[in-house]
Amino acid sequence: MIRNYFLTALRHIRKSKVNFAFKLGGLTLALFSFMAIAIFVGYQLSYDRFHVDYENVYRVACERKDGGTVDKYAFLPLGITPMLSQLPAVSKATRVATGRHATLRKGNQVFDCEALADVDSTFFDVLLLSLSKAINRRCKDQMPSCSQERLPFACLVPLMC
Repeated sequence: MIRNYFLTALRHIRKSKVNFAFKLGGLTLALFSFMAIAIFVGYQLSYDRFHVDYENVYRVACERKDGGTVDKYAFLPLGITPMLSQLPAVSKATRVATGRHATLRKGNQVFDCEALADVDSTFFDVLLLSLSKAINRRCKDQMPSCSQERLPFACLVPLMC
């Protein structure tokens, strides 16, 4: 019975090749679109879920009005973090500034970082990273001051550069 279906399909392909090409192209486009949308939705739903308390982590944005233009930024000025910490609804606050080029030195090791993140001292109090044991072990071998629960910033430098 399945053989009859294949024979009928082959006859149809031979008879109208252009029609078959359009159908195959449409099916390919539909499958590709489905896969692209599924990957995008999966990424959006899993964004920042590696933090321990991800339900209570929020991002505060900044908006600057200069004349008639409005510029929106995803970072805040330096003095905002202590002010946010004083609000009753905010339990902890931290600030992250990214995009600087820097050369860091620890002992005789030199790290040339293309995009270094400057963070407040409260960064690991707010964002507890649950990194894998392999990264913890690698980091622990390089800098013995690292703990299993949370990694200090100096321990992450070799991994980020």
